[in-house]
Amino acid sequence: MAKRRTRGKRYPLLIYRRLFSLYAGPLVMLFLVSAAPLGATFVWELPRLQPIRWTLVIIAVISILLLLALFVARWLAFVRCRTNSLLIQVPLYQVVISYGRIRLTRPVEFARIFPPRGQTWSQRRFLESLWGRTVIVVETKGLPLPRWWLRLWLSKYLLLPHDSGFVFAVEDWMGLSQEIDSFRSNWLLRRKEMQVPGTF
Repeated sequence: MAKRRTRGKRYPLLIYRRLFSLYAGPLVMLFLVSAAPLGATFVWELPRLQPIRWTLVIIAVISILLLLALFVARWLAFVRCRTNSLLIQVPLYQVVISYGRIRLTRPVEFARIFPPRGQTWSQRRFLESLWGRTVIVVETKGLPLPRWWLRLWLSKYLLLPHDSGFVFAVEDWMGLSQEIDSFRSNWLLRRKEMQVPGTF
């Protein structure tokens, strides 16, 4: 008998990858601009830089810490199917959605859920690489936690704006859709077997 899969693939969330790609360059530049004068002070005596030396140190440290945080967020943010639930993992938090809570899954274009005209200029710039993408919408029977709490931890672009559910922008949306359907079907089958007396 084939061994039953207990978890699916990790599907990185493109929203968090977009954060890294958008801000990594400016943060690297900020680090170099602040670190270069510091390096020069160790080689040459530059009296004019002495008053702002610690300011440059603080800027360099903050920029490298933010860069590392974005890199970790890029790696840690994903969605994955498990035996009994769908896991949404983001930096510092995770949301578990029971398959019993899921009503349906459907593919839809990202721009139909979050129309460009409804976003600010900075939001449109942030989302420009996602407008034409197909995403997976998972509609649920209510949210597993209050919306205001989820918004503290999750990007607003992970939550359906006018209904209960989640939006997953991933590279392989077809693979994710198939895995959710497969794992949920297996979960429903196991529940049905448990309810039938004499079924092993």
